[in-house]
Amino acid sequence: MNANSFVTADHIIAEVTHALGDQEFRGGFTKGWYMSRIQDALQELSFDSHMFKITRDYDYPTETHQLEMPENSFNILEIYGWNGACCAPATSSVIYPKRLFNNKGGNGTGYTARVKRTGETGGNDPFQPNYFNDGNYSNYPEAKYWYNIHNGTIMLSSNCSSFQKIRLVYNGIGIDRMGDIPTIPKFFERAINDYIAERFYFVKMGQEPRMYASIYDRASAKLNDYVNGNWHKAIKRVKMMDKVEVEAMNDYMANPYHK
Repeated sequence: MNANSFVTADHIIAEVTHALGDQEFRGGFTKGWYMSRIQDALQELSFDSHMFKITRDYDYPTETHQLEMPENSFNILEIYGWNGACCAPATSSVIYPKRLFNNKGGNGTGYTARVKRTGETGGNDPFQPNYFNDGNYSNYPEAKYWYNIHNGTIMLSSNCSSFQKIRLVYNGIGIDRMGDIPTIPKFFERAINDYIAERFYFVKMGQEPRMYASIYDRASAKLNDYVNGNWHKAIKRVKMMDKVEVEAMNDYMANPYHK
């Protein structure tokens, strides 16, 4: 994956404003409006395709045992605890999801959960037995570290404090913060152009329905038609990419020096 596989936001804006006859931004739409629509389109494509898989490392939150989900993340895939030099884990362990785990309040060392560990107060639930105490599963290995996500907060078991760092692997939308200049994969270009045109004519139709209703319908069909629409073509292209291409794409997107 190289820089030729991407297009800039300025390229998209230049192309779409030419197609819409709005090169001078005199139609009531500023350059900022076009940039925001690019971000909207990239966000929606990310949700639909799960294209961007992002890895980030954080210092362990020793005071609360809680982390806020990264901005513009929407699907946590993996969590690891690790020790070692910066950006170079020497030892690491998987941190597993634990259903209904909640460490809100205090310093995060106490918690509630439907099923608790062997020996903990309230660990035996008669309706959902603790499988570590169940004789049929007495040799089942205990998950040593765990987490749960509650209202955008990642809650970590207190024994995760043995780690210096927490690594999150998650789906994101291709930009760190709304307002950043996005980097756009080239195979999203047609879909983003058509998305902006559809939004442009949607606004115009609200202002002058008779003049723009039929134009809006054509723009919407060009974007959304399930057979020939460029949105669905973009999603299909993502699904056809092989694993090496996807990993190269995500490595490029995660590199802070490519911008």
